[in-house]
Amino acid sequence: MPPISQFLVRAALLWLAIGILLGTLIFITKAGFLPGQLLGLRGAHGQIMLVGWMLQAAIGIALWIFPRLNNQGVPSNKHIATIGAWALNLGILLAVLTQILALGKIELPVLALLAALLELVAGPLLISQIWKRTQANTISLAK
Repeated sequence: MPPISQFLVRAALLWLAIGILLGTLIFITKAGFLPGQLLGLRGAHGQIMLVGWMLQAAIGIALWIFPRLNNQGVPSNKHIATIGAWALNLGILLAVLTQILALGKIELPVLALLAALLELVAGPLLISQIWKRTQANTISLAK
């Protein structure tokens, strides 16, 4: 497994663990055992589970499974994928932090905007690396 896939899959597993913990806390809060403020973290839970866990795991596996070289031997750019992976994880972290701070009535719209921009930048960077790998095979089977 290439290092970028290892990073993405391990980060996805870390987000899964955090999401399970947060989901458990929200569930316990709904049962009435914790302060109701924690219900405000449902958006963060969705962000963690959908983007942090599911999307990131899928991208990591796709970068691993799809062939790394096309028929001309042109490799994908590892640096672009690395920047995309770091931007995605930093965006998720800032989005979750923004929602946690909002529970304490601390509104930081600049932080939320930065989180959204990082995730917006990460998407095309990561997709471009997978897109290059889906080119049609030009080897002819007929002789």
